[in-house]
Amino acid sequence: MTRTCWIALLALAVSVAGADAGFVVLTNITDTEVRLSVGHAKTEPRVYTLGPGEVRQVPVGRSPVVSFESGGKKSQFRIEPYAAYAFAPSRNGVALQGIELAAPLPRPEDVPEAPPKAAVPLALTVRVMADDADARPKAAREKALRARVAAVSAIFERECGVTLKVADIGTWASDPQARSVAALLTDFENKVQWDGKTVALGFSSRTIDPPGEADRCGPGAARGPLHGHVLVIEPVLTTEAERVELLAHEVAHLLGAAHSPDPTSLARPAVGDGKARAAKFQIGLDPLNALAVGIWAEELRSGDVREWGDLRPLARVRLLAVYKTIVRALPDDPLARDTVTRLEGLAPVAREAAADAPALTAKQQAVRKVVRAVAIRAADLSRMPEAERPKGDDLTGELVRTAAAVAAVEEDELKPAALLIGMGLALDNSTTLRDNPLTRNFCRAVESDAERRERTAVLGSPTVRGRRDLCQHFVVSAALAELLDPVAAEAAGLLKERLDMAGKSGFSFADLAADFAGVEFAKSTRRDPRAVARASVAFDVNDYVPDVAGLAEGLSKEKFEADFGSEADPRFRKALDDVRKRVSELPGYNK
Repeated sequence: MTRTCWIALLALAVSVAGADAGFVVLTNITDTEVRLSVGHAKTEPRVYTLGPGEVRQVPVGRSPVVSFESGGKKSQFRIEPYAAYAFAPSRNGVALQGIELAAPLPRPEDVPEAPPKAAVPLALTVRVMADDADARPKAAREKALRARVAAVSAIFERECGVTLKVADIGTWASDPQARSVAALLTDFENKVQWDGKTVALGFSSRTIDPPGEADRCGPGAARGPLHGHVLVIEPVLTTEAERVELLAHEVAHLLGAAHSPDPTSLARPAVGDGKARAAKFQIGLDPLNALAVGIWAEELRSGDVREWGDLRPLARVRLLAVYKTIVRALPDDPLARDTVTRLEGLAPVAREAAADAPALTAKQQAVRKVVRAVAIRAADLSRMPEAERPKGDDLTGELVRTAAAVAAVEEDELKPAALLIGMGLALDNSTTLRDNPLTRNFCRAVESDAERRERTAVLGSPTVRGRRDLCQHFVVSAALAELLDPVAAEAAGLLKERLDMAGKSGFSFADLAADFAGVEFAKSTRRDPRAVARASVAFDVNDYVPDVAGLAEGLSKEKFEADFGSEADPRFRKALDDVRKRVSELPGYNK
């Protein structure tokens, strides 16, 4: 079966575009073989043959030129490194077309003129592990699994310069009570520890319950780049070709592939749909995911990438262009969308920092990604036409959802802090958290003065219940509850109102309602492991902050004492209980 090219194709123009040298991805979507050459100044062209439906990574230098014959005539085009191209049918035989990206590629000047003499694949060392439910004899089991890994390795070596090298084969005792792919993956991760270098490929023969929405990719799972485990369920698929494709699908996710709308790509969401059973079906990636995996492989090959923030700035920009293109074609799938959000949170910006500034902790790094992502999203929104731009409470919802989407891809123990502190910093244009002696060291390390100025310039006026001040009370209190603790955060809110009582603004129970709502939001986020993911898609301020109508505000010291006595007075305690009741009855805290 010839693979179709699902991406919009652009007529290729002859132009020179500077870009960091490395590779291009070529694909043949015709029904016939294509012979071509790729040349550079002062070097001999290299000749390649692309079979029907084939996708291949080709090493290039700064200004590659591709040549081929069509209809008895020679065609020659200048192409760009780190881009993808397709040979498509034309009236005269075959035409080269560029695969349109949703964002421009960078044009750096430090590109080597010549391509590398030989492509160096990323050698991914793997441990092959079968669980104790596998009843096959050891020799037969090992032979079958080695052959499957070799088949997957051949696919990735051909298409994106990655090979799988088996270090050893072993077994692990899987949990017989685990009834889902997710549960078995967690069990596998807990029992087969990742050493940061060797990827563990797990093959379970357990019987699982019918897959639900969480398992829509079929009987396999991997958590994406910079993780060390892949799991597939053996009994579900009936043919070896389908099992090879499933393993390739999950390894592709580990190497940075997103889901693809291409119905013949191994990255399509519904692998295991029977297509791989066809004799002529070619298991392989779509060109965009081959491009993404190739960029990730190049970064990983350097040995310097241990987390997302280690990606080179140019690699981030290239990956963003690829993933944004996939999002445009498959908007309802969260995988590429979440990756875009995460990469945007890493966008390089000028940073004022002393040379001897301490390295950020893992928590600070997670919070920083959220703050940067919100700043970038706010900047994007500020450029929208006035009539289309979200404002007020809608703007708050959009920015909190952005913060939660970035926080949701962090490690479980970092997700709440990333969201709570991140939105507290990002949605506030005051210096409350930066100047508080208990929080300033943490917060100033997360965002420099220059970055803060950049963010506040584009932030707009996010509100809660139509008020800017209530938004600030809500997000800052949520951050304080995480940075300190909920009791200290409530005390900080009460202290501020006492101070305001002596000034112009006066004591406000409405402010306290937003404060208490922020504290409750922090507590509920900590309690519910699903809270961050839920906020990324369904955050509405009215669900989390109460209506403040009827709450006393602007109380001078004299008025406060006349109406409520002191903070020990039953009238004051009753008023506080009313505020807490309003918060506790909100739908956001009763889901």
